[in-house]
Amino acid sequence: MILRSIATLALALLLAGCGMFGTRTEYQRAQQVRPLEVPPELHAPSTQGTMLVPEVGAGRTTASSVPGGRPALAGDVLIIADEPTNAWRRVSLALDRAGEITVIGSDETNRTVEVEVVSVIEPQGGWFTRTFRRSRVDRDVFTLQILGDGNERSRVQITDSAGRPASGEAARRISSVLRQRLG
Repeated sequence: MILRSIATLALALLLAGCGMFGTRTEYQRAQQVRPLEVPPELHAPSTQGTMLVPEVGAGRTTASSVPGGRPALAGDVLIIADEPTNAWRRVSLALDRAGEITVIGSDETNRTVEVEVVSVIEPQGGWFTRTFRRSRVDRDVFTLQILGDGNERSRVQITDSAGRPASGEAARRISSVLRQRLG
């Protein structure tokens, strides 16, 4: 019993003494340096208006102030108020950043963008049907061609894989993404 008490006391002293020898870590040895001196010929930039809160709607841009303006839908064709080369760049960038539409390829010389739209179709019916039937995935490929319309305007024509003007939910999704991202 006495031996056990001595061993416990010795162990406690050894463990408690780990920090007794004055080892200081790097951050404890650090010293503060004097502040940086700015030469007299240099001056600090003005910070007068850096913390001002802008008025509501002050930084808002309208569609007419944005280059190209807001795209308009004319039938199944999207009209963009910009020349075809710039419109192709804007459409390619907008579709690439959209996330829900995958850009497969683009051709600047022909001003075309090829996209893939994935649609998930959930099974309809009762609980048993929805539980045990798998959802169907449709992959549709579309080609968007940007054509010059004169007067600094461009037409974005959406065609399906057969070359026919596209219609349906996937084509409407492409049009709505373009209107949202460009306008």
